[in-house]
Amino acid sequence: MKLVGDFRIIVACALVWALLAAVCLALATVLDAQVPIWLPAGLSVAQFGLLPKRRWLLSAAVLGPVSFAVLFASGASVPYATVFALATLAEGMICAALGLWAMQGNVQLPDGPRQVLGLYGAAFAGSFGYALVMLPVTFSGGGGAITTGLFAHLLGMLTMTSLVLHGRKRLLQPDASDGPKLTNELAWTMAFVATLSIVLLQAESYLLVPILLTGLILATIRLPAPAPALNVLLVAAIATLFSIGGRSPLPNLASDPAEAMLLIQTWLALSLATAVPIASIIARRDDMANQLAMQNAQLEENVTVFGLAEELAEIGRWQLDLTSGKQIYSPVMYELLGMDADLAGEGDDIRDLLQGGGETVFDELERNCRENAAYSFDCRIKPVDGPERILRFSAQNIFDPAGMRKSVFAVAMDVTGQVRREEALDLARGRAVRLAAEAQKLANTDVLTELPNRRCSLGLLERLVDQGHRDNTNLSVLLFDIDHFKKVNDTYGHKAGDDVLLRVASLARREMRGSDLVGRIGGEEFVCLMPGLGPNDARALAERLRAAIAADSGVQGLPPVTVSVGIACLGPNDDAGSLLARADEALYGAKAGGRNQVRRAA
Repeated sequence: MKLVGDFRIIVACALVWALLAAVCLALATVLDAQVPIWLPAGLSVAQFGLLPKRRWLLSAAVLGPVSFAVLFASGASVPYATVFALATLAEGMICAALGLWAMQGNVQLPDGPRQVLGLYGAAFAGSFGYALVMLPVTFSGGGGAITTGLFAHLLGMLTMTSLVLHGRKRLLQPDASDGPKLTNELAWTMAFVATLSIVLLQAESYLLVPILLTGLILATIRLPAPAPALNVLLVAAIATLFSIGGRSPLPNLASDPAEAMLLIQTWLALSLATAVPIASIIARRDDMANQLAMQNAQLEENVTVFGLAEELAEIGRWQLDLTSGKQIYSPVMYELLGMDADLAGEGDDIRDLLQGGGETVFDELERNCRENAAYSFDCRIKPVDGPERILRFSAQNIFDPAGMRKSVFAVAMDVTGQVRREEALDLARGRAVRLAAEAQKLANTDVLTELPNRRCSLGLLERLVDQGHRDNTNLSVLLFDIDHFKKVNDTYGHKAGDDVLLRVASLARREMRGSDLVGRIGGEEFVCLMPGLGPNDARALAERLRAAIAADSGVQGLPPVTVSVGIACLGPNDDAGSLLARADEALYGAKAGGRNQVRRAA
C-alpha cells in the first residue's frame, strides 16, 4: 500500500510538472514572453524531497520521460530534449539531497537562518548542476542565456518548493484559528505588491524599481511563510505579462527584453535572499512569543489552582526568613496546628506554642539545610485541645547567590487519615500489583503459543533498532511463515492446526539463541529478533531453523510442514518499520521462489 501511495504522488507531481512546463514554454514560444521563473524546477525538487530515497529511482523513471516528452512536443530536438530530461533529474536530486541534509532529514519549512542558508546552498547547487548538464547544448546561446536560465531555475526551486512544503504542512497540521485573518492580510498584501509592481516596472526611470525590493521585504515582515514566495511569483507574473510580444518588462531600460528580465531576476533573488531569513526569524519569534504566552497562562492557572487547593484541601503555608527571623503562617496553617486563625499575625514566632517547641519540624529543616531540591517529612503535632495529628510538610530551601540559605518555604497538610489508610491498603496494593503484572503479561503474550505477541515483538524491535544505531551493532530480523497452513486446517482440522503452531513455536525456541526473541505476529507468521548477528550468521541460523522444522514438525501424528523464511539486516537508514518491511519482502520472495527456502533482503 505504501508503494501505491508513493506512486500516486510521483504520477501527480509528474502531471503537474508537465502542466507547469507546458505553460512556461507556451509563454516563451507562442506569446514570445520572458519567463523569469521556471516553476517545474521547484516541483521536481519537492517531489524528490517528499519521497523516501528508495523511491527516487522510480520517480526518475517517471519524471524523466515526462520532461523529455514535454520538451520534444514543444519543438526541441531529440538530443536537446534528452539532455534537458537528464538535467532536470540531476537538478531535483542534488537540491533535494542537499536540502534534506541541511534540514537534518526533516521535510518541513526552515525554522532558523542556518537552515535557510542550507536550503539556499542546496538550491544554488541544484541550479549549477542543471547548468553543467545543459552546457553542451546551451553553450552557443552565450553567457547571458546561461545566466538567465540558472536564475530561472534557482527562483523556481526557492519559490515552488516553499509553496509545496507549506501546502503539505497545512494539510498535515491544519490550524484554522487564524486562517481567515491571515488570508485577508495576505490578499491585501499581494494587492499592494501587485500595484507596486505595475507602477514601478513601467516607471519612467528604472532606477525606481529597487523600491519594489523594499516593498517585498516589508510585505514579508507582515506575514509568515509562504508570503515571500507568493509575492515573488506575483511580481514575476506581472513582468511576464509586460514582456508578451517580445516587449521589455522595463520599457524605459535601454536594453533588450532578455537583459531587462535578467535584471528583474536579480532583484527577485535579492528579495528572497533578504525576505526568507527575515520571515524565518519572525516565525521563530512568534513561536517563542506563543510559548511564553502559554507558559504565563499556565503559571496564572497554577497560581489559581494552588489558591483553590489551599482552601479546599486544607493545605497550610509557612515561610521562614532566616536573616530576620520573620515567620509567616497562613490561616490554614494555624488551624492545622490547632490554634485560632484569628490570632494570626505577620512575623509571629509561634514555636513556643507547638508541641516540644516545634523541635521535630526544625530538626528536619536543619537536617536538610543544604538540600537544593524540595524535600518532604512527616511530624506529629499534639494540639492543646484536640487529638494528635500527623502533618506532612513539603519544604524548599531558598539560597542567595553566595550559596547561603536565606529562607525556607513550606506547605503542610493533615495526613492522619491518609497514613492510617495507607497501612490498611498495603495488602490491597500488593494484590493490585500482582494483577497488573498478570494483565501486562497477557497483553504482551500470544494466548496459544505463549510467545510474545505482535505488540510486544514490534515494541522490542524498535528498541533494538535504536540500540543498534546508537552502539553501531548488528541486528538481524527473521520472518517465517508456515507454508500452506490453510491446507493443514482444512485437511486435519483447527485443533491439529493449533498443535502444528505449538510445535513450530517450540522448534523455533529450540533453534534460536538464548538472547534472541521469537514472537508470533500473525496467524501462521512468526518473527525472530537476533541482536548482534550479522548477515552470514543470520543466514546460517535461518537455514538451520528451516531444516529443523521440515525434519521435526511431523511428530506424534502431526502433519509435517515447511516454512518460508525472509531475512533483513539493519542498515544505516533503517527504522523498525523499514527493517521489518524488507524482511517481509524477502519472505514473499521465498514464497514466490517455491517455498521451503530462505531469502535475504538486499
